[in-house]
Amino acid sequence: MLQQLFTENKDTVYGQDFEPLFMGESSKFYERESNEMLVVSDAGSYLIHVEKRLQEEYERSQHYLSPSTEPKIRRIVEKELIEAHMKSVAEVFIKFGKTNIEDGIRSEVYVNER
Repeated sequence: MLQQLFTENKDTVYGQDFEPLFMGESSKFYERESNEMLVVSDAGSYLIHVEKRLQEEYERSQHYLSPSTEPKIRRIVEKELIEAHMKSVAEVFIKFGKTNIEDGIRSEVYVNER
């Protein structure tokens, strides 16, 4: 009986009622979470968190949801956690790279001056 809920048919309770609601709520959740995480995390920690969320959703879809839900929820996570904040994350990495390059140059100048 439960297997019938997971069929890919859009006319099932799962396809018609549960999955659209689940996708909508997941999108809202990840939008909120991404905004909060960017305030309190550095770019590296944020990207580790994104990877963790992608893995969690994959596992959830394999154990509790229809396997057909996995690409849909993955797309939501990618959209809300990565695409929506691509510029912010890239700016942090650019700044980080520039700082490391400048620190490396300063260190080299200091060593050469001695």
